[in-house]
Amino acid sequence: MVIVFFVLSGYVIAFSALEKKGLIAKKYIIARLSRLYSVVVPALLLTALLLICGRTINPGYYNHILQDHELARFLATGLFFQSVWWRNLVPPDNGPFWSLGYEFWYYAIFGVVVFVKKWRWKAILALLGCLIVGENVLLLFPVWLLGVGLYIYRDSLAVSRRVAAFGFVIMVFATIVSVFSLPEYPGKVGAASLLYSASYLTDWILGLELGAVIWLYTRALGTFPYAESFARVVHWSANHTFSLYLYHYPLILFFAAVGLFNPHVWWQAVLEIGLILALIIALSEVTESKRVLWKKAMEYLWKRWEPRVTEVGIQTVGLPDKSSAS
Repeated sequence: MVIVFFVLSGYVIAFSALEKKGLIAKKYIIARLSRLYSVVVPALLLTALLLICGRTINPGYYNHILQDHELARFLATGLFFQSVWWRNLVPPDNGPFWSLGYEFWYYAIFGVVVFVKKWRWKAILALLGCLIVGENVLLLFPVWLLGVGLYIYRDSLAVSRRVAAFGFVIMVFATIVSVFSLPEYPGKVGAASLLYSASYLTDWILGLELGAVIWLYTRALGTFPYAESFARVVHWSANHTFSLYLYHYPLILFFAAVGLFNPHVWWQAVLEIGLILALIIALSEVTESKRVLWKKAMEYLWKRWEPRVTEVGIQTVGLPDKSSAS
């Protein structure tokens, strides 16, 4: 499912970077970092707190997830180095952090290509980013870039709404089937040196299918007049998804260690899921929803080192406009 997110992320970030008038590197960097750290920092603190409390209450339960160099893992994750060069340096009880070690560097390399003005620096910094992250992260970069290309060239081919709607239904079904039936190829996810990129060929196929779903949706339903109330629900839900992704796993492990609920009894399982979701929403309201505070902090820090950045040279948007792209 992270592959689904990568395609969507590339699409949304391309929209954000290429459609906003007068967007400069400063605003792009601040937007991305404030969005990430508004959840990453609280999630790391929550992960550490639940790990300490869980081990105190039920140390035996956490034996199967004990890992070495735990402090280094938290530091590496906070700096988005947890997945570079065949590493898996995520915190012991929060494996989902692995994808942030991919996503951050996709933001960074894309931002270099878009905003750095001088071609020499553009090439040097983009290559440096690739050298930092390594093979495993770069193997899934095409999936993320597919979302970017999908947005840039979304109007390059015209089809009727009826044909697009039919294709959309078919591709949604095909994608769902693929998610649950495609074998992990060329390797099993998490195995060998490539770790979460081990089944990159399967991931590329899923990325192409989801790209088709997004493109057909824009052709068939992109101008559909959704109710304002529905849009508000979607917007509110979207503002809690990042918290859901990074908070859920340590909470699940903690509740399992405490043994407050029996997950094999359906009503207790429902209560446990409901309680975890309620905690995530409550945490999100004081973390992810308050990212404007992180944005202000980033703006202050930027003022401190902005003169050094301008030596490289920045511009508003460095990719071709839609007319020249198509």
